[in-house]
Amino acid sequence: MPYGGSAWAGAPFGGLRAENPPPSVIRLSRNILLLSSRDSDAATLVPSSEIVTLPASNAQTVQPRRVWRTLGNDEWLKLTFASAVAANALAMVGGNPTSFRRVRITGAADSADLVAAPDLDTGWVNPWPGGAQPAAPDWPNWLLLVRFENSDEMRHWKIEITDIGGAVTYLDIGRLILGRLWQPSVNFDIGGTPVAFDPRDAVVETDYGFTFTDRRTRSAPRLFSLQITAAKGIEVLQGLQEIQRLAGSAGDVICCLDPGDSDNFHLLSMQGRFTKGGAYATPPLWDDSGQCWSSSLELREFL
Repeated sequence: MPYGGSAWAGAPFGGLRAENPPPSVIRLSRNILLLSSRDSDAATLVPSSEIVTLPASNAQTVQPRRVWRTLGNDEWLKLTFASAVAANALAMVGGNPTSFRRVRITGAADSADLVAAPDLDTGWVNPWPGGAQPAAPDWPNWLLLVRFENSDEMRHWKIEITDIGGAVTYLDIGRLILGRLWQPSVNFDIGGTPVAFDPRDAVVETDYGFTFTDRRTRSAPRLFSLQITAAKGIEVLQGLQEIQRLAGSAGDVICCLDPGDSDNFHLLSMQGRFTKGGAYATPPLWDDSGQCWSSSLELREFL
């Protein structure tokens, strides 16, 4: 199966890290995507190293500032899922990534094959969609995303992460999610207000006309507000509906409005939570699979 335009078998297994591997945006659908944390949050983790007070299990919590910290800058993490998952995306949020951050993902149905003969090997990949860390002052939490083609369900996964060459001597990772993406066949509607901000700064206007302010965050949390009018019924009933049911308003998801826009990826993607429960309607629209379903998505960014 192709990955970034080349076959997985086109490079030797366990090959050397490429000096400039391809960015993580590959030729896949550019429709909105959601990535649920449920499967990887239930997985058993085995890290190559961790600080006792900042363990790898921190990467399974929704707070991106509660990091997993390693002892070095060339590390790995093994995940054993509760049941086999056909994962095709990895997201990492927060921490201390530099433009030298690289990742490699391997998966196997049998744990004995994970290292010696994995069923899937992405090779070393640049997780920055634009190829390097964007210039965005006071950005709250960088989101790195790697998408890869895979339809095989596997329980055993290994993520290798390196930042050799950068200014870091250890790795901080605030949130790590490995799972299967949800993407509708028909994208969200044009129009509306897909992106907004939710500042919580304190502002007081006095009776004499003076203004006093207290800036609470250097970067206001973003809001995504989207309407999908004509999605396939099965994509809503077995996909979006289940993601929203299981996440509730306390869980998190990764949301990318246009995963193929490498220049603006950081502006159009975030780790967020649903700010209202899911509601699903049946408009008078049909496609080749039956009646279409519609839904709206409201998310708020985690800081």
